[in-house]
Amino acid sequence: MSRLPSDIQTCRKVIHLEVDKQHHDLVTHLVSYAKKQGIYNKWWGSHAHPTEGVDWQSSPGDIKRAAKFAVKTTNYNASMTSIDVYGFLNLNDTIDAKRPDGTIIRTFTGRECLTTFFKFQDSSSLIAEVHQQVPLGTASLVYPNIPEGEKLISGLAKQVAAFTLGHLGDQAVDESFVLEFLRIFVDPQLIHEASYCVWDSDTQTLQTKAELDETNASNELEEQGWWRDVVLQYENTKGQGKRPFASQKALFDLDGAQSVKTMHEANDASSADPSQESSKRVRISKATVDPEKSTTSSGGSVVSDEGRENTRSGDTPTSVGVRVDEDSQDMDYSTGSSASVASMASDADPTEDLPRTDG
Repeated sequence: MSRLPSDIQTCRKVIHLEVDKQHHDLVTHLVSYAKKQGIYNKWWGSHAHPTEGVDWQSSPGDIKRAAKFAVKTTNYNASMTSIDVYGFLNLNDTIDAKRPDGTIIRTFTGRECLTTFFKFQDSSSLIAEVHQQVPLGTASLVYPNIPEGEKLISGLAKQVAAFTLGHLGDQAVDESFVLEFLRIFVDPQLIHEASYCVWDSDTQTLQTKAELDETNASNELEEQGWWRDVVLQYENTKGQGKRPFASQKALFDLDGAQSVKTMHEANDASSADPSQESSKRVRISKATVDPEKSTTSSGGSVVSDEGRENTRSGDTPTSVGVRVDEDSQDMDYSTGSSASVASMASDADPTEDLPRTDG
């Protein structure tokens, strides 16, 4: 057990009783007698197994049986859950199951009635253990931790009397026995309120008077003329009128007239029609120049209008002309004047502008 996780180890629930050596034989005899008489089964249920502990002096067979039982107990407790239910009187009282002629078939305690007659749909026991410390106190019910068990036990916890009438009626339990069970073990106030509850045999669910009143109040509110079910309207119109999104491949359609819109409609209108041009623009194009003025001999030096010196061979344009188009005037910068200026600058002697000094 020490190798198992802590949450599994806590499922091993054991009551360990230590006695003095001089009382060992007497306690062992009492435990054996109680087991034969079924006292433990009557009070604690069929899942309680009192037994003598083992130690290092025990036989190997006893140790193996104790270890096997410890594993089963751990798995059992891990498969169960519990709930505290109010409304029971004294579950230690007894009730007699009788034949039509009045002869007693068997005597049950309140605990035995809960563990015997309350069942799942497969006829297995719904309640495994019932614990009540004092009369009129809460009853701790241990049941399998499955959805069906949760549904049934929740109905029992809401209204003990109404659930008992509906559930035991579906189990074909004698009606007189059920009424006697309620009289002995259930709070009379709950018996009085049971007639106002509604039991559904198909779903095995129970609606109490408070739940029915709340449902009726909600229905009356929805029947008013000003009531609007906006949630239903949203669900019905969900997905309708949804703005379509462009395909990922169409978002950047470079072949189209326009792929992305701007926030100004004027820009969209002008850019959408390629034939429309702005009134003012700067256009850069290669100028057509005279090859004789724009070239020098092979390997010569050519100076452009920007003042940069480039070494080129062959017939190459000397510069790039810039033309600015206005609505009222056109300004043309030809390459001839710049070429002549560059030629004059190259023919002049650069030493003429320097001051002359002797020595």
